[in-house]
Amino acid sequence: MSGAGSVAPLVVVILTLNEELNLPKALASIDGRAPVVVVDSGSTDRTEEIARAAGAEFIAHPFVDYASQRNFALEQVARHPWVFFLDADEELSPPLWRDLEEAIAEEGLDGAYVRLDLRVLGRALTHGEFRDARILRLMRPSARFRRGVNERVYDRSMRVRTLPTRLIHR
Repeated sequence: MSGAGSVAPLVVVILTLNEELNLPKALASIDGRAPVVVVDSGSTDRTEEIARAAGAEFIAHPFVDYASQRNFALEQVARHPWVFFLDADEELSPPLWRDLEEAIAEEGLDGAYVRLDLRVLGRALTHGEFRDARILRLMRPSARFRRGVNERVYDRSMRVRTLPTRLIHR
């Protein structure tokens, strides 16, 4: 997504705490398509080792609440025009990568929602209130989160859309 010496248009941020079991799949789904920044809340397992081995930038930052952690991460990646938040137990599929590439090329867009493809015991969850929930995951680094839990970006001036491909959440 970028040439040599240039700043990548998209950076993927993963917040972690003891994610050695989940992180390898998340990192593999990025497959070098974008730089990765892992912001860790104090892992005592192999999370740091796994992140660094995959080429991710690893930043330790004490956890206060989710909004604060996400806002800290946004400050760390401010040089990139776009940020995508990926949970350690999620995977970016090739179709979702295409959606992201189209979104960041879209003139005037400030962010994008994703719907989750929730997997429980290996099976897709097809019913329930979370099935069609939209979560803002693609944004400009100037966005700011509020609320410590179930954090949200509240900015009515943002122009956003929903990406058609679901994000795999295990």
